[in-house]
Amino acid sequence: MIKAVLFDLDGVLVDSREWHYKALNRALDINGYAGISREDHLTIYDGLPTKKKLEQMVAKGIINQKDVARISADKQDLTLDIISDNAKLEWDKIGMLNYMQQQYKIAVVTNCIRKTTEHILMRTGLSIYFKTIITNEDIRHPKPHAEPYITAMACLGLGPAACLIVEDSEHGIKAAETTGAHVMKVKSPAEVTLGNLMETINKCNC
Repeated sequence: MIKAVLFDLDGVLVDSREWHYKALNRALDINGYAGISREDHLTIYDGLPTKKKLEQMVAKGIINQKDVARISADKQDLTLDIISDNAKLEWDKIGMLNYMQQQYKIAVVTNCIRKTTEHILMRTGLSIYFKTIITNEDIRHPKPHAEPYITAMACLGLGPAACLIVEDSEHGIKAAETTGAHVMKVKSPAEVTLGNLMETINKCNC
């Protein structure tokens, strides 16, 4: 029986993937580099933490290693600014999580750093629903490694069979499936509704 639901953040609870794309490209621009294409963002970098994105860019010769720390710092600052300018109360998710927390254990598992995660959750009105939040600063190996979700399950005191993971990106789905938990794949936050969640949970419990 499903006893917990573990949510990714960007692209699942909040439509924030574009914010990270814009922040990264602005950080690259102010440091003298061309931005990445939207296609590359979606097919190569989406769902990875900034550190991993920049490591791949260095390996591909897109940026120089000496500029990584500055680009990373600029990207994080710009992300917080974009969140402040664009985030709003997510009333549909507030209603959904208000119900879910009464019936199940719930957690957020994200490749974002904690400061960004908490800022998004606070600005969207979702922070009060999550006692368990796993960020890329809480583990050694971020998604697509399974460690973030395994860590969250340990915090909840549950095994994979009792957990449903909600994910959107290729890297996140790989991490979720590796754990052996049930996985609900979505394309956008619009698909993360109470009705869809309960339908998926009921199928898992059959």
